[in-house]
Amino acid sequence: MKDEFIKEWTIGLKNEILANSCQKYKESTQNFFKEQLGEIIGVRTPTLRKISKTYYRNLEKFLKGYYKESCKNNDKDEINRLIKNDIYGICNALLEEKVHDYGYLSLILLHSAKKYYEKEDFEFFSELLSNHITNWAFCDEFSIHAFYELTNKYPELLDDLFKLTDSENRWMQRSSAVTLIFHIKRGDIRDRVFKTADVLILKRDDMVEKGIGWLLKVTADSYQQDVYNYVLTNKEKMTRTTLRYAIEKMPQELRKEAMS
Repeated sequence: MKDEFIKEWTIGLKNEILANSCQKYKESTQNFFKEQLGEIIGVRTPTLRKISKTYYRNLEKFLKGYYKESCKNNDKDEINRLIKNDIYGICNALLEEKVHDYGYLSLILLHSAKKYYEKEDFEFFSELLSNHITNWAFCDEFSIHAFYELTNKYPELLDDLFKLTDSENRWMQRSSAVTLIFHIKRGDIRDRVFKTADVLILKRDDMVEKGIGWLLKVTADSYQQDVYNYVLTNKEKMTRTTLRYAIEKMPQELRKEAMS
């Protein structure tokens, strides 16, 4: 019963995505990204979010009912874990199809399941990041939403997040910075931001350079002087790309001095 529902649910989801394709947007997406995206159907992000919301609600409703009936002891934690595992499995399967629109929507679905997150899910998230994140759009959607929610729910995982800075995978490196963006917006984690920056400013990858520059720019919204001092101290180590991103919103006189 459950497998049949998920099969039909997935078919319906894919048909909905196909029905909302836009040739012009498909062509612009193909031209915009440097990375290989796989097959592109061409559905705009707001539409994917709308589709995801409807289909996630239907999926969760079915799974809740199914497991309440099938679990004899009616253990809430066990039911939630089973629901989570099914959702994670669906997200992983969609990503494995290498269709850009399916993959992006799966990351939205993953974020929708945030109430089911458990500390041990860090391993699954890391594997997903390593195996299926292949462009900056995927990386940022995943990092700002799902990965942020997991590390916000379990702050001790921020130490594990930092370890990703040493990965050879450019998207794991970028994610280690981008995931901190909402953290610094909502709390003082300057030490962690600068510790991450110390490692990543030495990387020579444009996606990582822009990621750490973005994090520093957001940090400067609340701690401009600290970021400015950091930039002046480390500007010989960082690329011009990182530097420009970091100081982008600072007053002109500060930007001029930092770039000199």
